[in-house]
Amino acid sequence: MGWKVRRKPISKGKCAFCGQVIAKSGMRTHFESCKARKNVAAILNKDAEAKPTSFFHLAIEGRDAPEYWMHLEIPADHTLADLDEYLRDIWLECCGHLSQFIIGSVSYMGQPDEAMFFEEDGEEFDPLTGELPPDAPEELKQMVESFRQFLNTIPEEMRNNLMDDIEEKDMDVPLSEVLKPGMKFTHEYDFGTTTELKLVVVSRYDGKIAKDDEDPIHVMARNNPPELVCEVCGKPATLVCSECIWGGEGFVCNDHATEHNLDMLLPVVNSPRIGMCGYTGEAPEDWAFWVDDPSYYQDDEDDEFDDDEEDDT
Repeated sequence: MGWKVRRKPISKGKCAFCGQVIAKSGMRTHFESCKARKNVAAILNKDAEAKPTSFFHLAIEGRDAPEYWMHLEIPADHTLADLDEYLRDIWLECCGHLSQFIIGSVSYMGQPDEAMFFEEDGEEFDPLTGELPPDAPEELKQMVESFRQFLNTIPEEMRNNLMDDIEEKDMDVPLSEVLKPGMKFTHEYDFGTTTELKLVVVSRYDGKIAKDDEDPIHVMARNNPPELVCEVCGKPATLVCSECIWGGEGFVCNDHATEHNLDMLLPVVNSPRIGMCGYTGEAPEDWAFWVDDPSYYQDDEDDEFDDDEEDDT
């Protein structure tokens, strides 16, 4: 009796134009023949109020989690910063971390809002040595701390050169100036708990943007959520332990949340940043209800607790 090879499930996603479910490997070919996509383009081409433009078709996936993928259509006159913001919104943003695109040998750094680094009296704030006010947003504090940790890992001379490069090579550059069909490049979010994406420029083509289209970056297809199951009972997993996920484990349902440290649990979401840092993605607003539920904690009313307080007198 021969060994049976256990194959990984084929990742599939839905075409945004026709609704057909296609395997990841066949999605590019599908777009070339998709009648619904061609009909949308034909309607826009006949619309006199639609704005002519040039688009890039990008295929994107998680470097370490290729089961998370999408196809985007983005105007060529948009900037890397626009693309970075979109990737953050749909897949990545958790604590305002730094990010970068690496195209060839050039790194395009995502700069924090300059207004964040100026104090009220107009003096520039040094993100390497300056002190933020106590009431600064928590996201800003984490972003500055992440930036400092990154810079402190490299020699001072290289750090100064890097700071110069970052200032000269930021993301405020049109895609049309740095991308071309067939090109491969990467995106990194968070230089501590990094989520890295692989991007491919599938094609560039002319088209039109509808007059009322305020955000002309479109998801043409995106992976269906992977079928993750609870490691205890086999039911659909709703939580993942941010400590155990590095070993490919730690997925549980609500009923088995206490199998892991509750403080380390994050919701299962359809993103390559699943289980990292504080990322909650598109999880429901009440996703953490079981963490606050006393029934999930051991009753310690009988435990002795010695609270030694100093006598103020």
